[in-house]
Amino acid sequence: MKHIRSIYVFCSIVTSVHSGASKLPEETELTTNCSNTSLRKVPEDLTPTTTILDLSYNLLFQLQRSDFHSFSKLKVLILCHNRIQELDIKTFEFNKELRYLDVSYNRLKSVTWFSLAGLRHLDLSFNDFDTVPTCEETGNMSHLEILGLSGAKIQKSDFQKIAHLHLNTVFLGLRTLSHYEEGSLPILNTTKLHIVLPMNTNFWVLLRDGMKTSKILEITNIDGKSQFASHEAQQNLILENAKTSILFLNKVDLLWDDLLLIFQFVWHTSVEYFQIQHVTFGGKVYLDHNSFDYSNTVMRTIKLENVHFRIFNIPQERVYLLFTKMDIENLTISDAQMPHMLFPIYPTRFQYLNFANNILTDDVFKKSIQMPHLKTLILKDNKLETLSLVSCFAGNTSLRHLDLSENLLQHENDENCLWPETLITMNLSSNKFADSVFRCLPRNIQILDLNNNKIQTVPKDIIHLTSLRELNLAFNFLTELPGCSHFRRLSVLNVEMNLILSPSLEFFQSCQEVKTLNVGRNPFRCTCELRDFIQLEKYSEGMMVGWSDSYICEYPLNLKGTQLKDVHLPEISCN
Repeated sequence: MKHIRSIYVFCSIVTSVHSGASKLPEETELTTNCSNTSLRKVPEDLTPTTTILDLSYNLLFQLQRSDFHSFSKLKVLILCHNRIQELDIKTFEFNKELRYLDVSYNRLKSVTWFSLAGLRHLDLSFNDFDTVPTCEETGNMSHLEILGLSGAKIQKSDFQKIAHLHLNTVFLGLRTLSHYEEGSLPILNTTKLHIVLPMNTNFWVLLRDGMKTSKILEITNIDGKSQFASHEAQQNLILENAKTSILFLNKVDLLWDDLLLIFQFVWHTSVEYFQIQHVTFGGKVYLDHNSFDYSNTVMRTIKLENVHFRIFNIPQERVYLLFTKMDIENLTISDAQMPHMLFPIYPTRFQYLNFANNILTDDVFKKSIQMPHLKTLILKDNKLETLSLVSCFAGNTSLRHLDLSENLLQHENDENCLWPETLITMNLSSNKFADSVFRCLPRNIQILDLNNNKIQTVPKDIIHLTSLRELNLAFNFLTELPGCSHFRRLSVLNVEMNLILSPSLEFFQSCQEVKTLNVGRNPFRCTCELRDFIQLEKYSEGMMVGWSDSYICEYPLNLKGTQLKDVHLPEISCN
């Protein structure tokens, strides 16, 4: 990539070369970046061969017909976050290569249309249009894939002009919405619909119509004033002709009962994947799982991420059991400051559970939990302390993948562990494990991560982990490489950032299957004891990860900071 200084001190120009197959000619892209430079008009002497022009975050309020005439190769034009009030699309009639035009976050009130046949991405969202700015010329842009729109009033007639376009994404970024004609959204022909709502919007009718519109629906900014609970249609929770199978709700702030009502509505639709991010709920909890109809659903996955509560005392059985009684395949509740979780007393169908970034304690495993089909369990970043308790729960599952990283876990030698035979990958990193953890491992484990613990050595009297292929012991307190007498199939070993002074060659004699070894960033003592290890790298065909930058002498002082490859230890002086 070559940097060229423009004649304008506030615009930078960057050339980049992209080549595809070796037989095709190289394609040069020239980017001119004039963003955030307080421009009030388009500079006149920009490089005419520019292909990407960024004029965002300036003070432009008007575009002239002549501003872009000279840019015959222009493909991408970014004009977002300016003060433009009127847009004449004919301004770009000579930019035959233009594919991407972003005029979002301006003050547009009107658009004079002109068909740009090659345009694929057009964004007019977050502007001040009274109605959605579409017309016959918009419908002639047959190559459009992504279309961003806005308007204070949305009517069926606005979308009928573009109903024949097969769009990938329609983005409605709305500053205000004073009127919505029911039935307008389903006129669109798009795979994904994303709506960003203004305050005080009738969320309910947009949710219903949105789910009749696209396979993927995303709605952002749903607040307590969104007129959800007060809308008369909430009494009818049946939605016919729904298309949406993937539903995203972002930045949700509602009463608990309204949130539960959303779940109940979505439960009986075509939605299979339902994700809510950045959700806050408050108010008293009146409705619970006893009022929820769990029948007749195609739902498979529910994800709640970044959950906040505005109420201090939460009836746990009302909130937690609502989700665990859903008995779906995949459930995520993460970043929720959740201190506990309750499960029904009968067997569930869960295959994937993710309760990462909460404050769950050992209490969650002290009652019998029946999950015979569970294959993946993620409990990263909680307050768990006893590994054997987790193993007793896991022993009654079909668990294959377990993540217990970033907890407070330890293992005492006299505690029994009952892992299932199916468990093959475990992440136990960033806990408080000592050497005894090796006495509480599943027999068939294949991939094991124990980095960032307090392990000093691998005990000699542990069971043979004959299936173990990858072992991560980085950031511990090992003083020597572990042998492979208990891990005959080990092929990947990471022991970087330990206390290993001189790696023993006995390791290489017992670990014939190891193909990848990371011993970097250890405090190597560069004496004759290390000579054979240094020589080994020359014949190992790249086995050492991070060689040679991460392999540096710590001792003796006269060699401190020297890379191992540069240390000269003559055979005659070491014999």
